[in-house]
Amino acid sequence: MAYYDATNGDLRYARCGSGCVTNALNWTLRTVDSVNAVGTYASLAREPLGGVAFAAYNSTTGDLRWARLDTAAACAP
Repeated sequence: MAYYDATNGDLRYARCGSGCVTNALNWTLRTVDSVNAVGTYASLAREPLGGVAFAAYNSTTGDLRWARLDTAAACAP
């Protein structure tokens, strides 16, 4: 899941290995982009080989930002 961290103004990514409904500790959180206030209107797309692509609005500059995590980074704890 991609989301905007309003406290820090960052685009964040959350993924769960398994058992997320019963154990919140199974979630892995990471910052994808932290330049200015970026992350509003976040979207996420899974790539065929397992990577993850993100698009989000940078409200400081008015730009659309794009980021990508390769398969290893997207799946790392």
